[in-house]
Amino acid sequence: MRDKWLAMFFLVILMSVPSSCRDHRNQDDEASCQPTESFPAGAATSGSGAVIVTDISGSMKGFALPGSTQLFTLHDALERAVRNALADVEPAPVIQRCYIGTQLDCASRYPIQAMDNPATYSSAESRLYLFFTPGQQEEAGMSKVPEDPIGPYRLAILLTDGMQAHVPGKTPQGPCLAGADPACLTYLLRQRVEKGYGVWMALFYLPFRGIHFAERPLDAHHWQQIRQHIAQLDQDPYFQGVSFKVARSQPAMPFTSYHFEGVKPLLLLVLSRDLRVGRKFIEQFASQQIAHPRQALFTIELAPLSVRPRQIAKISLVPSASPIGVRPVVGSRKENFYDYLVECDREGAATFRLEWREGEGIQMLPEGVQVNFGFEPVGKKLPEGTVVFVDRKSNYEVQLSCRMIRPGKYNAWFKFQAILAMDVNAHPFWKALHFENSYEAPERLFGLRDLVQGSLEIALQRPRITDCLRLRIERK
Repeated sequence: MRDKWLAMFFLVILMSVPSSCRDHRNQDDEASCQPTESFPAGAATSGSGAVIVTDISGSMKGFALPGSTQLFTLHDALERAVRNALADVEPAPVIQRCYIGTQLDCASRYPIQAMDNPATYSSAESRLYLFFTPGQQEEAGMSKVPEDPIGPYRLAILLTDGMQAHVPGKTPQGPCLAGADPACLTYLLRQRVEKGYGVWMALFYLPFRGIHFAERPLDAHHWQQIRQHIAQLDQDPYFQGVSFKVARSQPAMPFTSYHFEGVKPLLLLVLSRDLRVGRKFIEQFASQQIAHPRQALFTIELAPLSVRPRQIAKISLVPSASPIGVRPVVGSRKENFYDYLVECDREGAATFRLEWREGEGIQMLPEGVQVNFGFEPVGKKLPEGTVVFVDRKSNYEVQLSCRMIRPGKYNAWFKFQAILAMDVNAHPFWKALHFENSYEAPERLFGLRDLVQGSLEIALQRPRITDCLRLRIERK
């Protein structure tokens, strides 16, 4: 009984300790608030050399114009951009060439002059997903899965004239077995982003004269839509000075293709785990004047994207705000965060100015994506209204009120982060040159907007903490 009364006595003593002696700090919050955006950005390396995979389906044939060397010039520019991009890490890179149709063929040895030969483009379809995923091969009655098609290479490049429309009625499992449509390619690109790949895209135009495949049966109403669309292109700012013509190549109704003359887009997808190499390649390729019209070459980084980091440089009282019962003690820059200690009384209130500086790093944000910075609490939060951040563009106001907190010591952590989002008011090239179907607008790329937006989602969602603030409050 005596021991029981002693335990109760000490419990009462403990509970009677003044609240000013209680420590409300949470040491675990520091581990939760660490910058995720490199400062400065680093680069990973993987593989060696490059692989250039060319679509050889029949829809590409119209780019091989009689007497023209435009495709030779294109492929020569691709190889030159590869060598320039790899020059710092591989002075004599090996460039593997492959061709994609119903199969991924890396055994054939075409000279690049053959790219201007219409006979090169004879495949019935283009299974673009084979660029990303191992195909199935039968060997002695067993199914063998080859190695990752692009895994061994530092740089992997796919050249195609676009994505296929979804084919109704196909039932195989998986998102890509109904054809290499925008949903399929988006899914495969997202997989690569999750594995640490950087992804870049170039869209550019070249003269075209040949058959455009509609990928669906067309009737008289469809043909009227096509002709009306082509007639309006002379008012399109993207195609000033370009002449377009269409003609029926099949007299019977319905028909699945027609003759088209003008310019058409080619799509270049570039993947690399080495961000510096990938970015340098797309820059080198864009600098070569191969597009027609000359300005009709557009590039975009789909992943990982990067922002120029911001770090907290200084926090100070705003004298004009007439602080009441608040006393700054110390502020200093630590390795990965800024530390600020203040004392305050029961009715303490003050406004501080938080100044930031831009750090070293690459700002790589595509057209149509906007960035905003903000502070977000980490771990156990203070009562609402205790700390409020107001963005003043060149700095922040930090409004502190101690009315809602009890006496004691508090460690409040805040992450300073970049928030990326689609700019709904922007009209970037990948929206303007997108079309909803594969038959009506041969000068645009079916599914382009869906591919870009779907691929960007992962990069936009990735946290980008560029700095942290530890605000220590000693409430008297």
